[in-house]
Amino acid sequence: MSKLLFRCGQPWTEQMLRDTLDACLEIAYNDLGLDLYPNQVIVCSERGMLDFLITGSPHSYPHWSFGKRAMGLQHERLNGEGLAFEVVIGTNPCMSWNMASNTAAEMALVLAHAAVGHNHFFKNNHLYRKHMDAEGFADYSMKARDMILDFEHRFGIQAVEEVLDACHALAYPCGLFRDGPPEPFDAEREKKRIAQYMRELEQSFDASLAETAPATAKLMQRRMELPEKGITYPQENVLFFVEQYAPKLKSWQREVVRLVRTLHQQTMVPGVQTRVMNEGMAVFTHNYIVRRLYDDERIDDGTFLEMIRSNTNVIKQPLTKDVGALVPLKNPYTIGYRIMQEIVRVVGMPEDDKAFFKGWIDTEGPTAEDKQFLPFLAGKKNWREAIKDAVANYNDPSFIQQFMTPRLIRELGLFKTMDMGEYLLVTDVSDEFGYENIRLAVAREHSFEGALPHIAVVKADLDGDRKLTLEHKRYNDIELDKLDAERTVTLLEKLWGYKVDLKAA
Repeated sequence: MSKLLFRCGQPWTEQMLRDTLDACLEIAYNDLGLDLYPNQVIVCSERGMLDFLITGSPHSYPHWSFGKRAMGLQHERLNGEGLAFEVVIGTNPCMSWNMASNTAAEMALVLAHAAVGHNHFFKNNHLYRKHMDAEGFADYSMKARDMILDFEHRFGIQAVEEVLDACHALAYPCGLFRDGPPEPFDAEREKKRIAQYMRELEQSFDASLAETAPATAKLMQRRMELPEKGITYPQENVLFFVEQYAPKLKSWQREVVRLVRTLHQQTMVPGVQTRVMNEGMAVFTHNYIVRRLYDDERIDDGTFLEMIRSNTNVIKQPLTKDVGALVPLKNPYTIGYRIMQEIVRVVGMPEDDKAFFKGWIDTEGPTAEDKQFLPFLAGKKNWREAIKDAVANYNDPSFIQQFMTPRLIRELGLFKTMDMGEYLLVTDVSDEFGYENIRLAVAREHSFEGALPHIAVVKADLDGDRKLTLEHKRYNDIELDKLDAERTVTLLEKLWGYKVDLKAA
């Protein structure tokens, strides 16, 4: 009896998806030793995938910017750019959306990529464990959406959108606790708090009594129980500061600010800091599983070649016109995947694994150079544990600094330059003298500061003219775009209610 899960060119079926997922999970658990959330796999149409890519969540609240994003995606489609094969969210269960138009081979590839590779990363990486409530995120998103819809009904769509506009403009650059919020997010606690707030709002919502009802007066002044006196500066999360201390915000507006910053905190902080690692783990995992399935005769030659072609398209490097540009930075899949391969090569492998890895990863083991620059890793043999340790305990900058090898830097053709005005001066090449500087430069490009500007509250005159002062700390001498900064300050002034100044450190 044939062991094939499906044949090349055969349309996928629900049973084929179930069987293929089971085969992938068997390798994940029994071979790689991975630790996964239960999986929820959703097959969706192109329209469904577009909707998800537009909003970033299956339970998002409405906003006009999503229509703008939809037009951008449709324009890309007209220019020949394809949609993603899948999208995945790090919830428990791990939810992944797969395009119904995928071939059977593509379905199998994305199951190994998302339902195994990304799934393990979401469950085990320390930043996702710290910032995201995997069990409660989906339910909280639905509660948040329902609250926004209720506010639009009560206070008007335009009034709610004005607050959302300001929050969206501020959320990414200055609405995050980079090292984690003052207390861990608890979705159940937040859902109960929203339910209590909505009950109070329902009891007090009477326009004719808005100025006299005690419940309304109490509700409109409610803030989190933090003292106004003795505020320490700087305050890195501008939205959190606005939620607490904005003099003119109404209670429902504070709730909107809290909702936006809470949702962004859970997804943005770990996402920005681990994209290279996350995609690297997913690509390495699907490569390993596909090759195991092929060796075990669970997929045929045609299917294997189709999967390899898809993998090549994922990790290919785009061309660049920037002289001296760090080309791998254009594609986080590539640099993450190549570093994962290097971990396996430098750690070395038992004899039983060498035949499997031959032709994919160098099986000769660590070189003298590897032992010099990565003595903590070279020759340890247990590559599975090394991969899982890297996934669990690092972020992108530390991952790159720890595991990017001199050999990989040479293979990628990296070098470092200095802008001299009329020309670029090459300051470091991939030799023993330049290796550390190049590796550090790549790591800095993937740091939080390299991805998002650092803007903090440095002063708020709550007892005087109520002026709010922000300070931007430049990173790598990169300044804020003047027009964007002015527009963002204008939106912040609508929330704060008074003058806002933004200055450079």
